[in-house]
Amino acid sequence: MPDGVPSALANSFEALVPVIIMASASAILSVLILNISGTTLPALVLMAISPIVKFIDNVFGVSFIALLQNVLWWFGIHDTAIGSVISPIRDANIAMNAAAYAGGTAATNLPYVFTSPFWWVFCQIGGTGSTFGLCILLLCSRSKQLKEVGKLAIVPAFFNINEPILFGIPIVLNPLWFAPFVFTQIFNAASTYLVMQMNLINRTFIEPGWNLFAPFGAYFSTLDFRAVIFILILMVVDTLIYLPFFKVQEKICIKEELEMKTETVQSEME
Repeated sequence: MPDGVPSALANSFEALVPVIIMASASAILSVLILNISGTTLPALVLMAISPIVKFIDNVFGVSFIALLQNVLWWFGIHDTAIGSVISPIRDANIAMNAAAYAGGTAATNLPYVFTSPFWWVFCQIGGTGSTFGLCILLLCSRSKQLKEVGKLAIVPAFFNINEPILFGIPIVLNPLWFAPFVFTQIFNAASTYLVMQMNLINRTFIEPGWNLFAPFGAYFSTLDFRAVIFILILMVVDTLIYLPFFKVQEKICIKEELEMKTETVQSEME
């Protein structure tokens, strides 16, 4: 590029060549596949991953994904490490559910349970590990430290963001929290799958967004008030799962706070 051209503009022109090459190669490949096989490249990709979809879209598959995702998060590996792999499957499933619903299929008989809103809305209430109930417990804590974490975490929790809890308690790399953090989401995934499979609530066919508060997301993704009631039940159960572990953490924090207060008083007296 001539002198004086801004670097951002020059870089955009430099990117044109690889973009043109990739677009041309993709177009040629798509035309060849269409002429040879009579089907499109996306259709072939869906055909190739259909065994994976069948493996995941059952109660054991969603439980395994929840287990793997939360174990990795407990070690500090963000859930996008798994989400980036399974999100194309979830997104394709919600699209096919929407098409089936538009075609007249009843919302309780849609082809797939495992979709993006199934995961964001029902399995991760308040964020990975379904920690919204734990956030409420923190707000009611007798420990100053835990209560402050709860105050910081409550607003993000409404939007399925729970890093303040994961790193504020902390849950990450804390042996005390491993079991409830992993098991709560497994429980939500398995129970929701079974409830939808038994046609007790509608399956999801609308994508309301991952950061919509769960009760609202439950309704807007299913158009079923029974889903809202089910979400509220899950919230209560999640809270009860976290409760005994919260009590242990609270005792630890209160003891540490009393020790620090005693040391501060003694140092002031000296």
